[in-house]
Amino acid sequence: MVVLLLARCFGDWSLATQWGTITDVGGKATATVFGLVNAVGAVGGFAAGPIMGYLKHHYGWEGVFFCAAGMCGLAALTWFFIDCTRRISS
Repeated sequence: MVVLLLARCFGDWSLATQWGTITDVGGKATATVFGLVNAVGAVGGFAAGPIMGYLKHHYGWEGVFFCAAGMCGLAALTWFFIDCTRRISS
């Protein structure tokens, strides 16, 4: 529970950085970028239930943990490819 608490705390702590990045990159299309981010998050949230259920059934809780850890690691790596000085629209 402590690990989950810390993960959630740091996840929420990074929201300001995420919103700032979306605002910087979005420029005049900021609302569109926010909408896209929320839509992708909703699809991910919808798909997570059945995927995690499948993983739990076939690989146990360790499979669920490693999948979640891998997704967090992949999400962290994507930040290396974001250039906040370059906007998608001027």
